[in-house]
Amino acid sequence: MNNAQFITLVALLVNTLALVVVIYQTCLAKRGLSKTTRNLALFEKVEMLRRLPENNHVLWVVAILGRWLEDMEEVLEEIKVLTRERSAEGLSNVGERKGLKTPQGLIQKKSYELMPEWLQGIWLAAAQHYYNAKAPIYSCLTMPDPLLCLDGKEDSLTGRILESIRSIEELLLLIDDMMPPAYLNAPASLRDKDFFEVV
Repeated sequence: MNNAQFITLVALLVNTLALVVVIYQTCLAKRGLSKTTRNLALFEKVEMLRRLPENNHVLWVVAILGRWLEDMEEVLEEIKVLTRERSAEGLSNVGERKGLKTPQGLIQKKSYELMPEWLQGIWLAAAQHYYNAKAPIYSCLTMPDPLLCLDGKEDSLTGRILESIRSIEELLLLIDDMMPPAYLNAPASLRDKDFFEVV
């Protein structure tokens, strides 16, 4: 064996050894990544459990936002029907019953102050969208001739309501992402205190 062959053989052994080291490092990195992924999943579960005591507020806000969505969908349908029928009296009635003069009272201050900040933000944003849809209903439809107000503006009024509906639906999806579905969908036929032992 001459020097060139010897050097080639040594280089081959060194390269093989380097390849084995790289394979070993790759396996270690893969294990580390797997552990990190498991730790992140565990952290997310712990974080969800940590927030559970605050979730009665979540259910409260979900119920309110659901009620607001139903209300806006009903108003939207009534406006469409009454506009097609050209019923000024019906539109005035909708404006009086369903419009809002002021946003005051959309949020109960005591409940709001007890909530976590992220939920306060969602509730406040939803209230702003709700008022944005409901205020023009009052101001436009309670005019002496609501048909005159709506002429050419029906699309902007209904568009505003549709935009608010979509925005509140997005906020509800955000709440769904924040809470475990098993908690939000828990059966609620009994009060929490009914489950405690009597001492």
